[in-house]
Amino acid sequence: TGWLSDRVRDEKTKLEEAESTLIKYQQERGLSSTGEGGSDDGALSAAAMTARMDRMAKESTLAQMRGVSTSQLASFPQIASSGAVQAARSRISELQSEQSRLAESLGDRHPDMMRVRNEIAQAEEKLGAEVRGAMRAFESEVQAARAREGALVANVKQEKKASLDVDRDSVELSALKREVESHRQVYQALTDRSKETGLESELKSTNVRIVEKAETPGAPISPNRRRNYQIAMLIGLAIGIGLTLLFENFDNTVRTPEDVKAMNLPFLGMIPAVAPAAGTTTTRPAALRYPEGPVAEAYRVVRTNLLFSSAAEGGRALIVTSSNPGEGKTTTTANLAISLAANGAKVLVVDADLRRPTLHSHFAISKTPGLSDVIVGKRQISEAIQSARGKALHVLPCGYIPPNPAELLGSTVMRDIVKALKTRYDWVLIDTPPVLAMADTPVLCPFVDGVVLVIASEASHRPAVQRAIDQIASVGGTVIGAVLNKVDLKRNSYYYSQYYGEYYRSYYADAAEPKAAVVAAGPRPIRRK
Repeated sequence: TGWLSDRVRDEKTKLEEAESTLIKYQQERGLSSTGEGGSDDGALSAAAMTARMDRMAKESTLAQMRGVSTSQLASFPQIASSGAVQAARSRISELQSEQSRLAESLGDRHPDMMRVRNEIAQAEEKLGAEVRGAMRAFESEVQAARAREGALVANVKQEKKASLDVDRDSVELSALKREVESHRQVYQALTDRSKETGLESELKSTNVRIVEKAETPGAPISPNRRRNYQIAMLIGLAIGIGLTLLFENFDNTVRTPEDVKAMNLPFLGMIPAVAPAAGTTTTRPAALRYPEGPVAEAYRVVRTNLLFSSAAEGGRALIVTSSNPGEGKTTTTANLAISLAANGAKVLVVDADLRRPTLHSHFAISKTPGLSDVIVGKRQISEAIQSARGKALHVLPCGYIPPNPAELLGSTVMRDIVKALKTRYDWVLIDTPPVLAMADTPVLCPFVDGVVLVIASEASHRPAVQRAIDQIASVGGTVIGAVLNKVDLKRNSYYYSQYYGEYYRSYYADAAEPKAAVVAAGPRPIRRK
């Protein structure tokens, strides 16, 4: 562009000088501006001018070509019009498209990727060779244009010399006019070419190419509701499972027989929770109210396991207690005593809860005279014992409530009473206060053969039960087994379905259907030989 600008200025100066010379010559010779040379001379001059313009244009293009790289040479029309160059560029585009397609799924070291890169390199080398060949051909055209211009200029000179012989003035005038016209054409051609080159120089070179045409999407990229719903469902499911496992791990309540066995306690059985009928306030034991019901059957299971839990002969004295209040120890004592008596054993139930006695209400008897009266010597044992159900079952109520229950229960008199009762009864069941609430139960443990621990399902915590066991063991007592009480079989069938059988399912499904005596849960009893 700079070179052309300099040539335009030079040519403009020459044109102005030629026009001045023509005007001056006409004024000096008194010639008109209509004087023209021969037709042959004009045709040769026109041909020479055309050859000169063609040569200058090609030289200008050649000068531009020599200052650029091989890849930029391919963009010049003189080079790009070559069929070989076009074929090489088309081959490179195809290989680059294939490389882009393979790069989406293959790595750089894949054999196909390496092959494509080698082919691209070969195609680029071939393109360079074709471009250089086209460049050499264009240089040959420039040399030919120079030679053609030289021949035409020589012919014009010859024609000028011949014209001078005929009419020097006319020829001189024609020559001046031709020179002016020649400079004018050159000036116009250079001006046009300079404008074109200026526009081309403003175009920025780039290696951007169209790999794939853009397509209008059929749906929005974001938000993807279906994917979001799926992710939300998976996250919610994971959170729910995580919370379930977290609550399960933090829940330290005793739920299943497996929890009881985990504390190294023999499992005697579990008692289902049955809500009392609406408007009913009676505390009569379920073993008496519904002797064929599932609760009575559960107590018979406990009775069976208790019978075969020890091979000892003679009467046995057992404490029935719990770790905390409200776990159903008194109810369990009453129903278990009824089940043992129904089996033909001679049973005595002793209410040793001298703080909040309730055993007498289960059998609808008076609480005085009772155990406290016998201990202090106000009454004899035979006077305090009351019959609850014929000759097989007797009850020794608590008597009056003393101010010092623990001292009375831990006295030698109480120990002698327990020994005397064991000689008269097969089973002596002693209902005592909760182990962790009062000190009454531990002082009685050395006087009996064992302790039956009642555990309320989903209410008793394992640390509390373990503390009760440790406290009993610290005074020389022995826990012979545990009863899991208040088990909600319907609500928590997930936990207890493996421990109760068709008996309970048929009972809840159809109350009129005969029930089979199926062991609900607990270890299978071992018969004594």
